[in-house]
Amino acid sequence: MLDPANIDRFTGRLRAMRDGYRAGAIGMREIAPRVRAWIAHAQHADTWWLRETIFRGEAFRPPRRPAPPS
Repeated sequence: MLDPANIDRFTGRLRAMRDGYRAGAIGMREIAPRVRAWIAHAQHADTWWLRETIFRGEAFRPPRRPAPPS
């Protein structure tokens, strides 16, 4: 079982990485190794549902750009 504080710290870092990605301040080359490392750590516990919940959706999809004026 993972320590709840570990989960809270990671989800906070994940949100910060997502916001940095959306702002263009950080790229996937920097994010992917961090996420893979945490997943490898979390796999040592029975965390399939936790990982499924955290990574559900499209957290790192770039924001939609407004349509150009016509």
